[in-house]
Formats: sequence, structure tokens, C-alpha cells
Amino acid sequence: MRWILAALLCAGTRATGKGPVGIYVIDDRYAAVADSNANALLIVDVLRGGVAGSRRWPSPKNDTKEWYSLTGVASCANCSFAYLTTNHGPAFWRMDLTKPLAALAHADDFADLARATLVELPCLRSLDANTRMVALKRDGSVGFVALKAAGVAAFAPRAIHASAKRCDSLNVRLVASKDAMRGGKTFAGLALSRDDATLYVTAENGVFSIRATGTFQKRAEKLTGEPACGLHNVHLRETAPQNGHLYVVGHPSADNAGMAVYRLGKKKGACALVAGDVNKHEDWRDGAGAAARFSRPHQMAAFRANELLLTDIDNRAVRRITLADGRASTVPYDNNHLYTELWRLGGPQRHDHGQYVYPLGDRFPSTHATPLSEADRNRDVGVDPAPDNESA
Repeated sequence: MRWILAALLCAGTRATGKGPVGIYVIDDRYAAVADSNANALLIVDVLRGGVAGSRRWPSPKNDTKEWYSLTGVASCANCSFAYLTTNHGPAFWRMDLTKPLAALAHADDFADLARATLVELPCLRSLDANTRMVALKRDGSVGFVALKAAGVAAFAPRAIHASAKRCDSLNVRLVASKDAMRGGKTFAGLALSRDDATLYVTAENGVFSIRATGTFQKRAEKLTGEPACGLHNVHLRETAPQNGHLYVVGHPSADNAGMAVYRLGKKKGACALVAGDVNKHEDWRDGAGAAARFSRPHQMAAFRANELLLTDIDNRAVRRITLADGRASTVPYDNNHLYTELWRLGGPQRHDHGQYVYPLGDRFPSTHATPLSEADRNRDVGVDPAPDNESA
């Protein structure tokens, strides 16, 4: 499996895309992944591996060097839409679905995803900001977008009558500026607490928290900055609340070559290593604790009762971390050369499963090939012992 993925990685690094960037957990089995290399939203079967469904973005001028470079993705359980960001300027996208992603997952059928409507919304141009991750409250009432240099904006996700020519209904407004986050720089990650009361904002140099009200915040609380774990001069990517703790991924300073996942303690400045080794170069190794290796992780999300999912861009993989022992494993979703199949010239390519894949087709072949493990088969799903308030 790994040599196939490694070959795919080599092909992908010659283009402008990167790999899996944003991730939204749909339920205890499926996750939606914004893949900037495949230029598509992929539904990944976390338990069995493989792609269960997809929606492809059109590529300007049919050119691999000119695509939208998808970055973040968010939806909610009863939302018949999803929002996605790209790093191509201030625009972001709404995907109008025939049914909520959770309903498609419940039916174990994502065929309708290929028929989803894409609407580009240039609604952030007045803020002159490049977008990063996006997050929605669980009822879909308020959405948040990380603005790389400006801070965080809020919007009204359910204003689905907004269009490329009419953005005012989305009510986009800045709710946390760079000044409010006390010198934060390169804002990227967004994560909501379980009770939707707190929004965690991950900047390159720290993690901040603001009230998730959608109103302007004058000041934000900085949750990192003390010397524990060396997180006083950091390069962080994302934060995820799980089981009453906050987990961050990144490396303590620019001098560190690798990436690692840390658990922040209840007291400010306290933290502990969970997986990875920042003193080792970027690599791809499954294993527990410091034996695990990552490339350039970007977004991290809580999964099931005691796990995290992590997008590992340059390894072209989704990584699954069990928090009981800090063990990182790989979710194989790219084992059918998705990038190579999509961008190969010369017309459709036929595969053993009998499907055709066109260079600019909207559908990916299913790659369900891994049987459910005994642990996943016997595990109680939907159990989350996390307290209602997950604030650090």
C-alpha cells in the first residue's frame, strides 16, 4: 500500500496542489476531506479506507496549474449544504446538497454528492483577506472563516439565496481582528467547543479562544505562550477539543524539522506530547507516541469517543490517532492513484473495477478494500464522555 501512495506523492509534488487539507467528521465512520491535489471534496471511509463519494471542482482552463486549491470544509448534521474555502484569494464556496451529508452517511450512499451544486461566493473581498479553515455551529446558525492575515470573520450559513452576484444576505463581518488576538499571525485553524460556546482560533504563534456568538470581540484569550513543551515560539496548524482537553498540532519553533500532536493541560502553559517527534525530520511512520512521524499536518478533528483525525498533506493520507496510547495509523484513501487518474492526459482510463475516470470527471472510483477491524466492529459508537464545556 505505502509504495503506491509514495508514488502518488511523487507525482503530486510536481504540481501546485498539495493533498488532503481540511476535514469535517460526518459521523462515526465517514469524514469529508477537502483535497487540494485532487481538486475535490472526498468522502473517506475512516474505518475501511477508500473513497465512498466525491464532488469535483471545475478547473479553470482545464489546466493542473490553475485550480482552486481547496482548503477548509464544514457542514452540520441537518444542513443541506457545506461551505469550503480555498487559498486563492478571498472567495469561498457553498455546496448545495440534495440531502445533508449525515443523511447520505446513514444511507451509506454518497452517489448524490456528485450532483451537488457549487456556488462561488466572493463575499470576503471587502475584507481583502485570504481564507483558511471554516467552521459551522452544529445547528448551522453561524459560520466562521479564518482570514490568514486579518483574523476571523462570521457569516450566516443558512442564507442560501446568496449568489456570486449577491453576498449581502450572508452578513459577513469581522468578529476577531489581529489586534484582538494580541499579535497573532497567520491565522489558519478553527474549531468549536462541544457546546458551541467557544471558538478556538489557531495562529502560527499560538492558540486563542473567543466567544462563538458571531459578534465582534474586543479581546481574545491566548491559551498558549508559556514555555511548557516549548510552545512559546511556535509554528502551529490546528486545535481540536476532545474528551475535555485541547489538542494542538505543530512544532514548537522554526528550528524543529518535524511535526507533533500535543495535549494542552488545564493550567495555562501545561502540555504533553501525544504523537510525533519534532526533533526528527518529516516522515511517514505509523506507531505510538514519539515513534509516529508526520509530514505537514493541517487540520485535526475529534473522531469517535477518544480519537483524532489529522490530514497529513505531503504523505497524501489521513492519519488516525488513538488518544489512549498516542498511536498513529494511516487511513488508506488514495490507493487508486486518484491524482494520477484525474490529471492524466489522453482521455478516460479503464480500471479493474470497470469504471471509467476522466481527467476532469466528477466521480472517483470506490476504493473500499479494507475490511472492518475487530476493534471497530465491536466498538460502541456514538459514545462521547467529554463534558459539555471543553474550554482549556
